[in-house]
Amino acid sequence: MLPSQLAVTPPGALDLTGEAARRRRELQRAAMAVLERAAYEELIPPTLEYQDTFLRAGGPGVAERLIRFPDRDGRILALRYDFTASLARIAATTFSGTSRPLRLCYSGTVYRQEPERGGRPREMLQVGAELLGQGDLAADIEIVRLTIALVRAAGLQDFQVNLGHVAVLAPGIAALDEALRADVRRWIDRKDRGSLCRALRIARTDHNLFARARPPVSQTRSLRPSAA
Repeated sequence: MLPSQLAVTPPGALDLTGEAARRRRELQRAAMAVLERAAYEELIPPTLEYQDTFLRAGGPGVAERLIRFPDRDGRILALRYDFTASLARIAATTFSGTSRPLRLCYSGTVYRQEPERGGRPREMLQVGAELLGQGDLAADIEIVRLTIALVRAAGLQDFQVNLGHVAVLAPGIAALDEALRADVRRWIDRKDRGSLCRALRIARTDHNLFARARPPVSQTRSLRPSAA
């Protein structure tokens, strides 16, 4: 095999050497130190899961971003796309009888392929935490404070924390065409403002065209129950 062939890596794969490797390890240690001080227990789920674990958590739209391959028994395996789905599985099984809340944390590599975002690495470091079984304001405040502590541990001084809540977004997403909803959720998750704005502009234009094509109210007929 020629040396030039040996140098080729798959698209989205990176070699971390020297200072880049040291910096990544420093970030990982600093982040885990923050989580340990906050009494979050580290879990190390497997690198491989059945693809259904990730599809149940993220929906069918996640399928195209999984790196998948068949197992010898015919079932489809996927490299770890995200830690949250694995932690939810562990919480529902291994910790099913453990009192809540559960404070769990993780650190490791996740694998994703996003062909529409060329040049994005397919192998990324992910560090995070999950607070399970507590849904009050105190839990929200704890997670926000923990997020800020993690960002500062990474050495960032100028940053912005964006908060999302599924209950706030649900009515707006439900008003969209069903075919568009999965894409909108994905763009919000990725903070892909450009794709989101373009799609909503098109949806708004289509809605306006439909509204103009409808006859005036005075020309429509409807059946309404009347009180006797």
